[in-house]
Amino acid sequence: MERAAALAPDWAEPAFRLGHLRYRQDRQAESVTFFRRAVRLAPGSPQAHTNLGVMLRRLGDLAEATACHERALALDPGFVEGHWNLSHTLLAQGDLARGFAEAEWRLRRAETPPPPSGSPRWDGGPLDGRRILLTAEQGIGDVVHFARFAALVAARGGRVVLECHAGLERAMATVPGVEHVVTIGGPPPPIDCWAPLLSVPFLLRLDWDGVPVAPYVAVPPGAVAPPELAGRHGLKVGLVWSGNPDFLENRDRAVPLPLLAPLAAIEGVRLFSLQKGGPAEALRAPDAPPGIVDLGPRLRDFADTAAAIAALDLVVSVDTSVPNLAGAMGAPTWALLGHHCDWRWMRDHQDCRWYPSMRLFRQPERGDWTTPIARLATALRARRRTVTCWR
Repeated sequence: MERAAALAPDWAEPAFRLGHLRYRQDRQAESVTFFRRAVRLAPGSPQAHTNLGVMLRRLGDLAEATACHERALALDPGFVEGHWNLSHTLLAQGDLARGFAEAEWRLRRAETPPPPSGSPRWDGGPLDGRRILLTAEQGIGDVVHFARFAALVAARGGRVVLECHAGLERAMATVPGVEHVVTIGGPPPPIDCWAPLLSVPFLLRLDWDGVPVAPYVAVPPGAVAPPELAGRHGLKVGLVWSGNPDFLENRDRAVPLPLLAPLAAIEGVRLFSLQKGGPAEALRAPDAPPGIVDLGPRLRDFADTAAAIAALDLVVSVDTSVPNLAGAMGAPTWALLGHHCDWRWMRDHQDCRWYPSMRLFRQPERGDWTTPIARLATALRARRRTVTCWR
């Protein structure tokens, strides 16, 4: 691609491809440079403008990112990816009405799962006792986040069937308004209509005043906290340092476990790992912080994780499913966020409008985990000093 760009400097195609390649190589400033070149060489291309907008949002410039997506849509009002990416920039700025309206364009993307056959899509009107399936086409954290809206659907007279990922079933069965839970890919019960879970705020025309706040998830019946959390342990802190390592965006959210050593060094604080999967192997590495108790093998599903969270004094987690679960339970939660993070955490906030029990610790610049971890350690020392009678 570099040779092609050198041979034909006025050809936009190598600039497009180099922009994508530099992103894949985690050279994001260079990616922006190439996408700017693509816009200059192909100013009539909606894809060029929206590609630049995506990268600018990643670097924190939401205003210019929004302008890029709007220019793309001015060139092609039916450009699906432009609408979808615009929704992320709008939601990151707290504009729920426009953001969720633009997010509806995701349903036209090729990768969106097909709708259930044989039943109409709900239009947001009164349900009058009809059974409605809320489908889950996003990630685990998204299902936990948006499950709060099931109560509003039930208030419209709906008998709510909630679809979710395997392992979430018991936890989601505790959500107000949910009558029945089904697993993605499993056979649903007979339904009268359906709606994508992520579409509910748009269908109900919600703004911030209409958003149900946490807690709305409880510890399911029969779920018991791991025995390691019983007794007097000082300040008990749950820890998650990585999401799915197969997800490319995990490079912006995962924290190398050794960087969390300042938390392990605080007197009167005990750390308990809630980490699952391959990243939990870091606990057995020579440079792992000492004294972290591994609860991962005890956590069979998110109901077990919820029971563990309820027995902890605090959860410290990167941006993955666990902070959404802890926030939905109303548990004290501190989220470590990369400079680029999911739209729900917005920008520059230390609190979280979606989860009132949550506090956010952000990277000041990309790659700098030392600063937010130092801030979090200071806050943790202060919190430990306020505990006058440890459990």
